[in-house]
Amino acid sequence: MYVQASAKDCRAVCWRFSTPSHQMREESMATVIGFFALFAVLLLVMYFAKPAPRSAHGIHGRPILSVPELAFYKQLCRSLPEYSIFPQVAVNAILEVDKKLPRGKRASLRNRYSQWHVDFVVCEPDSLKIIGIIEFDGKQHNAAADAWRDKLLAEGGYVVHRFRAKDKLSDAEITARLSQPLPPAPSEQQQF
Repeated sequence: MYVQASAKDCRAVCWRFSTPSHQMREESMATVIGFFALFAVLLLVMYFAKPAPRSAHGIHGRPILSVPELAFYKQLCRSLPEYSIFPQVAVNAILEVDKKLPRGKRASLRNRYSQWHVDFVVCEPDSLKIIGIIEFDGKQHNAAADAWRDKLLAEGGYVVHRFRAKDKLSDAEITARLSQPLPPAPSEQQQF
């Protein structure tokens, strides 16, 4: 089969092959530079753009423990293998206001601790009887507020052991501190 080409078709093909190679290289370089510029602009937009909220209400999940708390939790589990250790326990779950108190006083007292949590609760594994509470104090802890909380928890019958985040203790040191004799139980007449 023989195809006849027009003079116009021949000129277009001849012009393409007669174009100097440096001119084609310049066009290719311009295209490559354009793509890199576009890519750089996209990266800048992605870097400086505000992240969209993760939900319609701006609520998103977070880890139960911070990195230092998680490391301390693992150390507690190694130091106390015979016990169950629970992190971030709501105080409302382990304290109860005496039902004999007047309703207003009950509500007032309960509201003072209902939003708190303790860092770690140490329990007997079978009965889940609480044998101690461990607080892992970082920079944000207030000594006066901590003393009041410890007093309230002691009235509930719990012993609070405080560890400072800046102290780097061995497993043996943690075990020794937790096995020290317990302080005397608070009197029944203590008021808050």
